[in-house]
Amino acid sequence: MQNRCGVGCGVLSTDRVQIRLVTMQVVSLDKRVNASVVEQLEYWLELARSGDIANIIVVGASDNGDVYRGWANGNYPFRMIGELEVAKYMFMRNVIDGC
Repeated sequence: MQNRCGVGCGVLSTDRVQIRLVTMQVVSLDKRVNASVVEQLEYWLELARSGDIANIIVVGASDNGDVYRGWANGNYPFRMIGELEVAKYMFMRNVIDGC
């Protein structure tokens, strides 16, 4: 059974946006509910329901390699692209370089 390593924690804040990152646990590649993914999605859903999020871009991957992408609303497109670059950098630094 293989394990996948995931790390990252902290809060990234700008003048109007705050990104909450959660520490991810080592999970097996067996098809099971990944608690850290559910926790992150529930947090974002809470923000959306409270009206704190106007836009969202999401990328997800399954253990078998399927990739899911989506977004809602297109407000502030250049800001969103910039924040994607920040998220990409943080992901690469913490997940790829960190394992």
